Amino acid sequence: MFSYENYKAFYDGVAFFITPINFICLLIAWKSINTRMLLISLIALEAIDTLLTGWSYTLGNNYHLYGAFICSMFLFAVVFRRLLAKLLSKHVKLCNDVYNNFSFSKQEAAITFMYVIFVLLHVIGFIEIKLYQYDIIDVYPFRNNVFPPSITILHLLEALMLLKLSIKHIPIDEYVQHIKSKFTNNRKVEGTNSYRESTEDRNDRS
Repeated sequence: MFSYENYKAFYDGVAFFITPINFICLLIAWKSINTRMLLISLIALEAIDTLLTGWSYTLGNNYHLYGAFICSMFLFAVVFRRLLAKLLSKHVKLCNDVYNNFSFSKQEAAITFMYVIFVLLHVIGFIEIKLYQYDIIDVYPFRNNVFPPSITILHLLEALMLLKLSIKHIPIDEYVQHIKSKFTNNRKVEGTNSYRESTEDRNDRS
């Protein structure tokens, strides 16, 4: 009923819709270092997944193993972002800033849960294929009716969570807040110094 073949255009459209959404979210949330690193990581993984798509289809019955693996990488990018930031902190300034000012939002927790479901769906799909391969079942009920719409719904929910995370700049990263405060204080000091200098000049002239 909800097989991939029947709704191919819709399922593919939603899947390829994720990458542009990630770029839009990145632009919106650029000043949030935690969100910026998260989105850069997700975009990089999306690019790798896109490059490997053709090869993954050649795996045949083992395709879902690849799906479970790549979804696990997305899960790793969210859950272990601080660890990744620590490993790269000496080489990338953004990672050093994220490591020292790490935060984990409710939206990221929801996205983590979605990636766990992604992995489980691929594992169940793989098990079903093996059951069919060994003549234990005669059809693909899960693959034909559950897997495609479930993946599509999760993609849509993921996009909504990323948009919500990007738009919601509360709380502002401590690093960004510190930069703003430092800039404001410098402006105040410069203004005070300029006022003093102008006052002293008027006194000297008088």
